[in-house]
Amino acid sequence: MDTKPFRDVTLQTRQIGRYLVIADTVRALRFLTDEWPGEQTDERQAAELICREVLEGKEPPELARLALVHAAKASGVFIADDPRPRR
Repeated sequence: MDTKPFRDVTLQTRQIGRYLVIADTVRALRFLTDEWPGEQTDERQAAELICREVLEGKEPPELARLALVHAAKASGVFIADDPRPRR
């Protein structure tokens, strides 16, 4: 299965002081649906739908990353987002 990788993004988890590095759409979707530490906002729901579209091949993986980052910011979830491309 193609996990639809994208540049790493680090997010806080439900456990205080624990962070998770997410680097693909499959993991992003699982985080959004099963592990989301923030509020259940419209942005989180939209990110979930976008991840599903990426996995269906309708959108590029980077769009899933952007939606995840946007949802985290909208929900007040701590995010470490390095804009530099991976080497």
